[in-house]
Amino acid sequence: RLGFLAYYIHGRTVESSGIVINRLEERAAVADIRRLKQQCHHVVLSLHWGTEKSFYPSPSQIDLAHRLVDSGASIILGHHPHVIQGIEEYKGALIAYSLGNFQFLLNPADLPPHKDRRTNRSIILQISLSENTVDSYETIPVIIDDDFVPRECSSEEGEEMLSFIAGVSTLVVDGRVKSLPWYGYIAEIYLSENWRSFMIRIKRYGVWHLCKFIVWLITPFVLKCYAGWLWRKLSGQRSALEPS
Repeated sequence: RLGFLAYYIHGRTVESSGIVINRLEERAAVADIRRLKQQCHHVVLSLHWGTEKSFYPSPSQIDLAHRLVDSGASIILGHHPHVIQGIEEYKGALIAYSLGNFQFLLNPADLPPHKDRRTNRSIILQISLSENTVDSYETIPVIIDDDFVPRECSSEEGEEMLSFIAGVSTLVVDGRVKSLPWYGYIAEIYLSENWRSFMIRIKRYGVWHLCKFIVWLITPFVLKCYAGWLWRKLSGQRSALEPS
């Protein structure tokens, strides 16, 4: 018996009559997991989280995933970054921090120069379960073609993608994704994309979004991005987390 829970962390909340958006509040989520675990063998979490086009979850995300597993979750399926992130086996559970894209192809021309963000790649997880354990899993690589249709990879494409996944997963599993280098790694693309998004919204919606933009510039997350970017420039470690 499987139980499913879904939450989101990022994004603007737009609610209509009769619609509830389940924002992740850790204490409530832990209570949900423990309650549902009493009724089923496995609890599966679908989490809309993470930083877009980052190949790595943040250290705080990794810690949160571990706490959710400690609370009783067996599988965590992440989405939102639009690129594949690492896969981790933790205390018998399976954590896929981001499954990538599936049918949401981003225009490469919209990406900053020299940034290969692999936004046309995704994975399907085939997971084998018994009553109390996650027995095994298989990673099936998928590519989105120019016609926006997902297809299973060729052998050569699949080998390249599996090698890439193994590389980004290793840093997560080994605990080598540290806070300051991670902020330095994501700062450029996060700041530039959000700046561009705010400019579009300010032109379209006016003063209210200008106020939001000013507040965003001094949020703790953005301030940490400034610090990470500065550390990266001064230290010269420009490719500390860049996968091959």
